Amino acid sequence: GCVCDTNVVEEKVFSSASDISREEAIAKLHIGAFSPDFFDGGEYTAPSLNCGLKDIEVYSKNGGGCGNFDIDTIFLLTDDYGREKYLKNMKSSVEIQGVPGLAFRTPVQFMDFYDGAVRDAYNEIDAALDTYIYHPSHAPFLAKRLVQLLGISNPAPEYIKRVVMAYKNGSYMGQIGSGKYGDLGAMLAAIILDPESRSVSLDADPSHGQVREPILKITSFLRSMELKIDAPISVPYMDGYNFIHRIGQQPYDSPTVFSFFNQDFMPAGPVSSAGMVAPQAELLGGLVVTNLLNGLFSTTKFGLSSCHGGFVGIEWGANCPDAEGTPSDDAVGRLRYSPEGSASADEVLDELSLLLTSSRLGLANRNIIKAEFDKYFSIGEVSKAVRIAQQLIAVTPEFHTTNKAYMTGRKREIDGFSEPPRGTYKAVVYLMMEGGNDSYNMLVPKSGCTGKDMYKEYKQVRGAAAVDINKLLEIDASSSGQICKKFGVHYMLPFVKQAYDEKDAIFFANVGVLVEPVINKKIGKNRKMKLFAHRQMRKETYKSDPENRVFNSGQGGRILDVLSRQGFQTSSNAVKCKEFAKGSTSDSNPVWNLNSEMPLELDSHSTVGENMFDLIKKLNGVSDAHNGFYAETWSSTLSQSLYEYDESFKLAEKIRGGELNMDDYPETGGRLNQAFKSVAQYMQTRHTRNVDREVYVLKSPGHDSHGAIGTLEARYEDMNPSISNFVEYLKNNTLWESTVLVAGSEFGRTMLSNSKGGSDHGWGGNYFIMGGDVKGGKILGEYPDDVTEKSKVWFHGGRIIPTTPWDSIWNGIANWMGVFGDDNLDFAVPNRVNFEKCELFTDGDLFNSGKLPHSSCNINDADGDGVRDEVDVCPQTKYWLPGEIDAKGCITLDPTPAPTTVAPTPAPTTAAPTVYRPTTHAPTEAPTSAPTPILTGAPIEVNSVIGLGSTIDFYDHFSAIPGTEEIVDGTTASVIIRKKSHNKPAGFTATTNGEPFSIVKGIRVYRRGKKDWFPDVYTLEGRKSDSDEWQIIYEGMLSAPNNDNQDGKSIVSTFSNGDSGFAFAEQLFSNDIAYSSYRARFTTIKTSNVFQLGEVELPGYLIPIVTRPP
Repeated sequence: GCVCDTNVVEEKVFSSASDISREEAIAKLHIGAFSPDFFDGGEYTAPSLNCGLKDIEVYSKNGGGCGNFDIDTIFLLTDDYGREKYLKNMKSSVEIQGVPGLAFRTPVQFMDFYDGAVRDAYNEIDAALDTYIYHPSHAPFLAKRLVQLLGISNPAPEYIKRVVMAYKNGSYMGQIGSGKYGDLGAMLAAIILDPESRSVSLDADPSHGQVREPILKITSFLRSMELKIDAPISVPYMDGYNFIHRIGQQPYDSPTVFSFFNQDFMPAGPVSSAGMVAPQAELLGGLVVTNLLNGLFSTTKFGLSSCHGGFVGIEWGANCPDAEGTPSDDAVGRLRYSPEGSASADEVLDELSLLLTSSRLGLANRNIIKAEFDKYFSIGEVSKAVRIAQQLIAVTPEFHTTNKAYMTGRKREIDGFSEPPRGTYKAVVYLMMEGGNDSYNMLVPKSGCTGKDMYKEYKQVRGAAAVDINKLLEIDASSSGQICKKFGVHYMLPFVKQAYDEKDAIFFANVGVLVEPVINKKIGKNRKMKLFAHRQMRKETYKSDPENRVFNSGQGGRILDVLSRQGFQTSSNAVKCKEFAKGSTSDSNPVWNLNSEMPLELDSHSTVGENMFDLIKKLNGVSDAHNGFYAETWSSTLSQSLYEYDESFKLAEKIRGGELNMDDYPETGGRLNQAFKSVAQYMQTRHTRNVDREVYVLKSPGHDSHGAIGTLEARYEDMNPSISNFVEYLKNNTLWESTVLVAGSEFGRTMLSNSKGGSDHGWGGNYFIMGGDVKGGKILGEYPDDVTEKSKVWFHGGRIIPTTPWDSIWNGIANWMGVFGDDNLDFAVPNRVNFEKCELFTDGDLFNSGKLPHSSCNINDADGDGVRDEVDVCPQTKYWLPGEIDAKGCITLDPTPAPTTVAPTPAPTTAAPTVYRPTTHAPTEAPTSAPTPILTGAPIEVNSVIGLGSTIDFYDHFSAIPGTEEIVDGTTASVIIRKKSHNKPAGFTATTNGEPFSIVKGIRVYRRGKKDWFPDVYTLEGRKSDSDEWQIIYEGMLSAPNNDNQDGKSIVSTFSNGDSGFAFAEQLFSNDIAYSSYRARFTTIKTSNVFQLGEVELPGYLIPIVTRPP
């Protein structure tokens, strides 16, 4: 209820005609008025000459003049959207009595408290819709989304602006549209007819275009190949509700209100490296790819039917033909395309290229297709030749994207590890309870509470959404330090309660994604996240990197990145949702698609024959540097899907041969149980895949419980047996001790129930982990000791502010997987730096086999060797290699002790040499005895490992102005490089003439010259000798500084910091491999074939040589 006395104050806004303008009236008047015509005649009159105002009509009550406007004066004007509005000259405020100056605008009220009417509800809805439609962000948002759907994934801002103006003005070029705000016809015309949409020259831009949606690819294929329907066809024929699981889309049935894909999706590869998006690419991968191809192949060979992976989902009982090219009896339609009788082979291919790829088919792919086409066209078998061309074009990147593709014709080979792994096996399985799990009904305070009855408080606050206390499954939390000794687990999760009782599970209380701690309800940096929004918070939960410190990466992927660098043989696996499993762009570790069902045979009854797979791999093979970003995305995804397809059939062979027995895995439950079964099945192949560290991610959809709590019951009813079956299988196959299952959600839900008896989007929630090595039977974190609106963690609408960050949990799990040391942990769990170390869990807190006690948080240990940084004289010890670490933090890999003599010129802060073995980065089996090492002095931090004295060479350019050395001369002297072409990379190589090896930790580029000439996309590579291949160290983007630097000024920088007196762009990254030469390639400049800069620095470490082996 109210706690303060208030007054409602109504007062005039404008006093006279000299005070008002149209713009001020729009900004300050918020209360509407009736037209003066509604009042009795003569009550409202227009003053003489309208008071001299041009854009506003004035109506005064009872003869008021232009110099004495009052609260009843009415103004008529036309707003920025072309709407006529009558506005009252009044503002209404609510003042707090006794607190001068404290007031707020009187809230809008449509519904009459005493006599509510349906009319009032309609008026309120109309007003709300008007607010949305006329909101300033509406037109830009709609414009960008439609442009992304209709052809261009990354439209230029000026393009969006032109589309927005057409929508606002209701007209495109003054020729199309009604001239009224919100004209979709004008907007679509602007999208389709804009130069950025139609310009042929933009085809040469590798970032222009998009990945095409599956439904649109199928539709365009059927139309362009002249599908003739033999009988009326309806949507259910197209495989009914199963269509979305086969190709990723279903007509009229998107899986969520957010459609089929995320508009901000960034697939791994060139799209992600360039900081761009490819929304439709989220639908690529795994069975979706092979099912789509199978459907196209089947339609070409047998007509639109259910035969051999065809698109039609209804079988009429007819047998499928044995011979390809023979239409099936149950086909509902057939492709009728046929070339002109006099057409030559080249003319037929030209026409097919036009119809299927808009003539984008590249020369390399055309030659491959033509060779197969000619085998039959030349002997008069035109129909078969056409079917071959149709199917081969349908696998090309030119068909699946709107990019130009530049292929070499060489196959793209993908393979796994060939050698056995060195370590014991461990796996993290992450279950996303998608939709926002109502986890304050998963874990409920029950009894034995300190100071009050917490269950009573919980029930009073939750209302209709509360779980009956008699249904709760009681667990003992007396040793957990929580507000209550007894808690209740939701009655539909008996297996979770069992795992807790058996000390195999830990609950974490009030967990959520946090950028930083929330103190006194001040959200601070957490506002960077789009709190309470499904898609954005799900992405934040998968990433656990809200400040994007490791660009476009997921939590599980980063853990594996670190482990891969340490020599572990890793595998990142996803059942449909990849974001959690994605690693950094510089590590380039793939995410494998895990299929919950066996794929159909690809290209059954082939038109081409046995070499079809080789042809597909060549058509999507190795690309050259000019390849389109989306073309590369399709080809790399298809190549991976074919590898996964082959692996699936190898797995099937193991099952059929009895080598892998899945007969004892229960088939209860639905798709979630099948997903867990797929994970268990794939884990069983770890020995043949030669992996020792893995991450899996799968999801349980449908937790968005705005309605009654029955939604939660149904989800838990599916989850409980699925988890139980999975765990029992792992136990029976000696995998339980090696696995940790983590259950989370994008957010919790509000404590308050809504009008439907459900709950709304919240923030903090309660989650669990379980595993054979988990130190379970306890609740960690802090369950709120007050769940009312007076609570210190209560936020707007009954949302609970999380007090335990996900970073804390992942810190301990990363330890358990083998990640130690602040440097590695700051990469794997980048947001941990925003929290006190002692607030983070270690593996000692979470696992029975944990190595790191919680007390370790009291020291800084960058390299993870257990020696505090202040006394560590070997600050880059590789703790994951065999060997003893002494009290000074040094490790000896040789059978004999490392020398103890100091280097001739030691670094100022270190006195002892260390052993440096650059080859330990590769994920191969560790040697049983180390080779004779190169002994080095302690690494020396420098502002740049290249500089004056380095040998600098430019490549792929017309000219470098003035001299080559000035790009690393320590000044802002201008260097201009003229590129051979806009799309061809250019850059420089640098070979150090001092120390032979160095380790680069970042790149720093100082601006000098035009902002548009600043290089924005780069690739940094290294090699150890001239005979070695260049190895990618990092790929990324640099944002051009707004300010320019004066020419030729001296730069004073350090390893950690650039010169603050100058404008520069910097990107730091993780790298522990030493090289002697570096190559910087700048691949994209916004507007020109020229780039210009002042200086390039590569901050890192020099590795002084102490001795060399003879």
